[in-house]
Amino acid sequence: MFEFELDSYLLKNIPGAIRGKKDIIVLLLVTLQNILVKPLLTKDEVKLKIVINKMSRIFYHTPDKIISIVMPFPVKKEGNEIKIYDKVDKSLEINSMILNNLLYIITSFDNLGDCDLSETIDSFFEEEGIGASERSYLKRLVYELILTEYGYLRYEDDIEHENGDRHPRYHLDINATTDATFKVGLNEKMDLTSFIDILDITTDCKYLHKRLKPSKPRKNFAKI
Repeated sequence: MFEFELDSYLLKNIPGAIRGKKDIIVLLLVTLQNILVKPLLTKDEVKLKIVINKMSRIFYHTPDKIISIVMPFPVKKEGNEIKIYDKVDKSLEINSMILNNLLYIITSFDNLGDCDLSETIDSFFEEEGIGASERSYLKRLVYELILTEYGYLRYEDDIEHENGDRHPRYHLDINATTDATFKVGLNEKMDLTSFIDILDITTDCKYLHKRLKPSKPRKNFAKI
């Protein structure tokens, strides 16, 4: 487990709601840039965690929300430094320059599903004068980032938009895209430890309990 401070720069890159894979990848790359230069924390109040056991996930903790996405690259502590490596060739280090190039490429796309994705990447390489071997490597990383399933999960304490069972104050938002997202209401506030436990496959499974009665009276449906 690696623990860091969630500073103001990184906080600015955590959107109120993530709407798609591009938002997730941008958040991931900015996070990786950040942890390469941030010292590990020894404080009790931790705001950013990378948990690696049978899962490999990043957890972002702010006063009113907790967000988690999959960490797609191996992370190691070497001396006093954090190193990030390629998951295919674990001898290849992913440094700040590579992250900068990846972030530039990803933010250049309006839609990651564009059919001219390869052409856009090649155009960037031509402009930057990137050689053939590095070009092939970066292109592979771009496609890996796009094809990764990030398992996005967000907990919110959203008193501002609370609306009964339609939008409970405490809830989980599951999946990122508008077409796939859905909410699960919670009866009480959730802390970071409990949130991590939901996703940790080395701990006991959690259960959803159906209410015996609806919280509000419902109208009877007319028979056709």
